[in-house]
Amino acid sequence: MNTLRELQYAGLVEIQKQGCGKPNRIFPKSYEAVPNTDFKKSGSGTPED
Repeated sequence: MNTLRELQYAGLVEIQKQGCGKPNRIFPKSYEAVPNTDFKKSGSGTPED
């Protein structure tokens, strides 16, 4: 699962499609507006030591 999709599912960003070959618009949401703050780490990314 890609990182942008994870942010969208967590409610941290909103993606608006424009169509006609134009790029999607990405709007960040404020952290306080997110009702679920119990985030889980994904398996992707850099490993921590």
